[in-house]
Order: sequence, then structure tokens, then C-alpha cells
Amino acid sequence: MQIFISRGREHQRYFLRFCLVGGSGFVVDSLLLMILMKAGMTVMDARIIAFWGAASCNWLCNRVFTYGQTLTGQTVLSLIRQWFSYMVLSGAGFLPNVGTFWLLIHFTPLSDWPLLAQALGISVGLIFNYLLTRRFIFMKN
Repeated sequence: MQIFISRGREHQRYFLRFCLVGGSGFVVDSLLLMILMKAGMTVMDARIIAFWGAASCNWLCNRVFTYGQTLTGQTVLSLIRQWFSYMVLSGAGFLPNVGTFWLLIHFTPLSDWPLLAQALGISVGLIFNYLLTRRFIFMKN
């Protein structure tokens, strides 16, 4: 029973940190989205590019802050492999994320509020991304 409780607390700690990193990723994502839209990109093109920029930042922050894995002692190739794996799994979570965003900006009054639609889309992918990246990228168990 004690092992189950401590594993629950461990998951809570990781999930809280994952959410904090996600919050900072939302800021990066939002800034990129607004900059790219101001530069003349369509909202969907800007959304796609902004996501990948934010996901790359999230990989680094999750690696160091959430899971305590340093960059020292790693080969560049192993870091690139981990980043690539993270991006592939994030891409799987991106589908419901951007799908929700697309539906909201095309079929609701949120077309005038792309950041709110973005936040709702991000929320859809949160649990999915946490469970996959924890299992397959950072913890391997």
C-alpha cells in the first residue's frame, strides 16, 4: 500500500511540473502565434509553426525541470534522438490539440479569440502528452 501511495505522490509531482512547463510553453506558443499572424501568416499556418517551437522548448524544460535529466554526460546524438522522439509523441498529441483549435475558430465565436481557442486545444492534449512522454521519453517505466 505504501508503494502505491508514494507512486501516486511521485506522479502528482511530475504532473504538476509538467503542467508548469506546459504553462510556459503556452506563453511561447502564444507569442509565436501572435508574431506569425502579425507577419501575415494565416491563423492555421501560424498555429502549426508556433506549436513546434513551443514543443521544442517544452522538451528541454521537461527534461531538466520535470524529470531532472541534465544535458551533461549526453552525446549530441542521444539528445537529438530524445528530442525527435518527444516531437513525434507531441505530434500525436497535437492532432486533437489543433483539431479542437480548428473546430473552435471555424464553428464558434472564438474566431475572434484565437488565444482562447488555443488554450482549449492545448487542454485537450495535456493528459495524453503527459502519459506518453512520461512513459516513452523520460521514465522508461
